Amino acid sequence: MSESSLKPSSQRSPAALDANTERMMQMIYGFAVSQLVRTFAEFGIADHLASGPLKAADLARHIDADEDTTRRLMEAAVPLELVTVDADFRYASTPLLRTLEEGAPGSVRGLARLLGGHAAWQIWGRLPAAIRSGTAQDTAALGENYWEHVGRAPAELAVLIRAMTDISESVGEQIAQTIDTSSMATVADIGGGSGELIRPMLKKNPHLSGIVLDTPRSVEQSSRDPVNTALASRLSFTGGDFFEAVPAGFDLYMLKHVLHDWDDDRCVEILANCARAMRPDSRVVVIEMVVKPDGNEPRVMLQDLNMLVHFGSRERTMHDFERLLGRVGLVASGTAEVVSPLGTTTVIEARKR
Repeated sequence: MSESSLKPSSQRSPAALDANTERMMQMIYGFAVSQLVRTFAEFGIADHLASGPLKAADLARHIDADEDTTRRLMEAAVPLELVTVDADFRYASTPLLRTLEEGAPGSVRGLARLLGGHAAWQIWGRLPAAIRSGTAQDTAALGENYWEHVGRAPAELAVLIRAMTDISESVGEQIAQTIDTSSMATVADIGGGSGELIRPMLKKNPHLSGIVLDTPRSVEQSSRDPVNTALASRLSFTGGDFFEAVPAGFDLYMLKHVLHDWDDDRCVEILANCARAMRPDSRVVVIEMVVKPDGNEPRVMLQDLNMLVHFGSRERTMHDFERLLGRVGLVASGTAEVVSPLGTTTVIEARKR
């Protein structure tokens, strides 16, 4: 029996996977894609390829990695269209990979590192427990709550800040165009991180000055950033706790992706502090993803689960926000939508009754 019993491929038609099975397998292997993207982000591969194609050996030297495993990583990235490879086995960047370049317009490198990082994966691994109990799993996964964890880990805090910066930079110009500040003199960004949301507003309105309230450690980093020191005459940073108080007497108060981190009662504490600090003619703007009754983008609902498993909180409906605002004597006076990497995001303006 010297001849093979296998029919040549040309004589048969291999059966394709059922479409639903194929889609499910893509979902199952989603974890591997996320970790590949996270690895690219951690190593800064997009930045290394920004100036031109590289062979695996050269790239391995740049990222201080093994040559063979670097080549295998790059080969896995080819069918995902993160890179291309030529006849000389040089790997080149693609428009998709450029979204992981540090500081590039539309970059989501920080988000790739944060959501693919150790803490997020440990917490998400307990999603079944979160669904059964309806409670956050950060302490069970990390031995302490998430905020304590990143507060004691400077490297992880830096990744968190960079990820939040990615989001703010992606919507900053849109927010500056959406909110009319022409009649305003002052704006306060509560939990505003590195100032990415407030800077476009200051540039659009040269008569506007602003303040960012955030944790002392975040403020320490942000206040030294050259892009902020260049606006030092109109932009200041102050360390504090928005559960205790916020700066008083500003024309506009902004809360971007703050309320979704907290349960209703804690949200009311934050909003109540804003209401107390507001003048009668001041406004507060809440910037969040809003869950819609007639259907939602997949990322909106995945982010809702992210809030559950991390913090025991949630993304909310417009009715939910109106109810929270009402508990502190505020009423929604208008809405607008902007585009964010996380999904469609709603700008909710509120005033005192």
